[in-house]
Amino acid sequence: MESLAQQFLDHLEWLVSRRWFGDKARPVTDLSVDIADFVMCGKVPVILAIVRCEFEWGPASAYFVPILATPGPLPERDATANPAFLEWLVSGFAHEREVGGRWRWRRIGDDFPETEGLDYSRAKAIASEQSNTSIVFDSAFIGKVFRKVQPGLNPDLEIAEHIMRGGTFHHVPELYGVIELWQDGARTDILAVQQFVANIGDGWSWMLHELAQPERRDALVHDVALLGTRTAEMHLALSADLGDDAFAPETVGCDQAEAIIQRVIAEMEGSVEGLSHVLGPERVERLHKGLGAMMGDAWSMVGTALIRVHGDYHLGQTLRTQHDDFAIIDFEGEPSRSMDERRQKLPALKDVAGMLRSLDYAAATLTQQYPEQKQELADWVETASDAFVAAYRQAITATTVPLVPTDDAAFASVLNLMIAEKALYETRYEMNNRPDWLGIPLGALLRLVGIEEG
Repeated sequence: MESLAQQFLDHLEWLVSRRWFGDKARPVTDLSVDIADFVMCGKVPVILAIVRCEFEWGPASAYFVPILATPGPLPERDATANPAFLEWLVSGFAHEREVGGRWRWRRIGDDFPETEGLDYSRAKAIASEQSNTSIVFDSAFIGKVFRKVQPGLNPDLEIAEHIMRGGTFHHVPELYGVIELWQDGARTDILAVQQFVANIGDGWSWMLHELAQPERRDALVHDVALLGTRTAEMHLALSADLGDDAFAPETVGCDQAEAIIQRVIAEMEGSVEGLSHVLGPERVERLHKGLGAMMGDAWSMVGTALIRVHGDYHLGQTLRTQHDDFAIIDFEGEPSRSMDERRQKLPALKDVAGMLRSLDYAAATLTQQYPEQKQELADWVETASDAFVAAYRQAITATTVPLVPTDDAAFASVLNLMIAEKALYETRYEMNNRPDWLGIPLGALLRLVGIEEG
């Protein structure tokens, strides 16, 4: 293990530069290999490695990094690009393989896809994937490798199983099987095999392409309304009573409303104070007061339900299908949060706010390319957002569970609070990562509290 750890240390720059390495902002101070299980994948030797990194600050992180046990530089030995290793991973589901007493293959349901004759050399990683490594197997199914090792139920798979058991919502990929790592009685999901949804692109790329064509914008409003309907149907499926306490809706009381207020305040304190150099002290003070006045809006959700939500909902978490519809993917929640945090029950309007912010980002992205269309795109966002919300509200009534406030004013108050929380998060992110994009979420915050932009 020491020699393997040294190899990773020697190629630390390669490791940190991987798209799935989620701790790029923290300098690595030490590295160790917690697990290094040797397996033969046909004639190809592979090491199933769990690599632990220590940092200058914050907790350690562990990553699943399977590598070929062959000569050569480490960066050339990533096993997820090797057909023999991929075939070994998939073949284990036939008899639910177990390796070393801790790696376990588990089939889900009776519809595992046929793999005989599958050409594993044609398997291809999805380039846009970031926190995971997703591999398409000849358009038959997708294998999603969860790189960051976080013990606990993975909401991406937990939610997929819940929706499958409910059997009423068919706009998510079907889950076929999971590879689990068991350590000290705790489970970590390492790989999921899911249905491949034929599509023409993710929702973000598709939206930018369509929105760039002025003649398509009226029809695009109807597509956005359909997405609002699908979002409501997703929430109905997530709140269905299937006898699982992890998904049973909970009624918002005073304590829950206060907790939501405190969460938004924490986001506000972490975001607004750094804006003085952009807005000036006087406007920052007005923004702070305006947002503070919105905190009372949380009381409008008392009596409604908290449910399991998508948690990281935006256009990039959807697929535009070949049948002019949408599929919803990636129920992991925000990758920076712990598994327990991602499994918390929240207002359904958190997801609605996330998608509305994504629409705003799409229009703002186009505005940067076509500044002369700024007003037209702003008008389109307003129209499309209204259509999304109207379709959502109409579809969400198909339940006796009060998922959202029925009163128009209360609905708007809670939605605006969720939009503020999301825009505050975006503001902090853009300040730290993409300062040139700061104007997008900042503009949303200023509009929410009635402060002129500019």
